Amino acid sequence: MNCPQCNSSDIRHSHRSVWTDLFHSKLGRGAFRCRSCKVRFHAPEKTKPVPRDFSRRMERYRRLALQALIFTAMLVMFLLFLRYLIREPGMASETGRLSVRQIQDAV
Repeated sequence: MNCPQCNSSDIRHSHRSVWTDLFHSKLGRGAFRCRSCKVRFHAPEKTKPVPRDFSRRMERYRRLALQALIFTAMLVMFLLFLRYLIREPGMASETGRLSVRQIQDAV
């Protein structure tokens, strides 16, 4: 199926937007829109539009997944650094390790 105005085969289904679409659907005609010239037209439903290439959509999802991964890693690093900053100085002696002051007192 081609666009009646620009003769492009890059078309898609269009949403029902006007009340006349109901009458066209009863006649077996669906609403379509040309991706090139944006014209809206009706054609028989048995003809299907050419499927669009999904590589752009997949590339967008990959980019979003990479951004989410980077954001998560940066957030974990920030939280670990924040935990390091707010820990109490006496916590090292509670874990069984000797602090520098304890080593100096022992000598």
